[in-house]
Amino acid sequence: MAKHSVIIIGAGLFGSLAARLADAEGHEVTVIDNAEPWAASKASGCVLAPSWLSSLSSDEIATGMDVLASVATVHDVEFQTNLLKTFKAKRVNPSELLVQPDMVARVKSIAQGGKVELEDGTKLQGKVLVAAGMASHALLPQIPRVRGLWGASLMVQGALDGPRIHVYAPYRQAVAFNMSKNRVWMGDGTALITKTWEKEQAARVEQTKSRAESLFGLSGKASVAVGARPYMDDAKKGFFAKVLTNVWASTGGAKNGTLLAALNAHKFVKELK
Repeated sequence: MAKHSVIIIGAGLFGSLAARLADAEGHEVTVIDNAEPWAASKASGCVLAPSWLSSLSSDEIATGMDVLASVATVHDVEFQTNLLKTFKAKRVNPSELLVQPDMVARVKSIAQGGKVELEDGTKLQGKVLVAAGMASHALLPQIPRVRGLWGASLMVQGALDGPRIHVYAPYRQAVAFNMSKNRVWMGDGTALITKTWEKEQAARVEQTKSRAESLFGLSGKASVAVGARPYMDDAKKGFFAKVLTNVWASTGGAKNGTLLAALNAHKFVKELK
């Protein structure tokens, strides 16, 4: 199999999993990221539940899970809910999936033939994957627009006696579980359009912190991660396409980003063969 110089733009879940798979196949991989403060993956708890994956076929789910299992430990999780039911899911530790970028830089342009120019004048060429979440359309106007839904997650010092879900409003669930021995990940499913988030960010973050304490008793020191999950209309299975010669786009993970990132990474590496 021919080996290629692979350039991946975006070090979130979509870019990181593609980078890991391409590297495992022996390709020379360069990951570029511009460290946007709104990047969604840093806020993710990487929880996967069968009921959230109804848009995918059983074969697609199996392929995605195989990819995740090849690069990380997939944990079985049984959540206790406030509705006196259990909820079975799986999760992966984000730190096992995300890669450190080789270059922290902004991309100026992407052209036919896999030509990439950075804002500092650096020029690169190879097989290019644009996996830049909400910024993907700005880099490749040929693809549909990507909108972001904003929210925050917490990493709280402390521990729970087990994974928990609290349904606190119609279609709104707060999720909390031990990410490590003394750190709890907590998210409350907040998903706001950009205009609303810009007006209400501080209040919404405080609301998430308040829910962590009132619903789960989490009152320890908390670090906050803010992110904008990328959504694409009419792309419930995420978006993956060859856009230009030697240029692909991969985004639109929405709330199923962990599995869709794995599935799209598999598709991309197949394209390199």
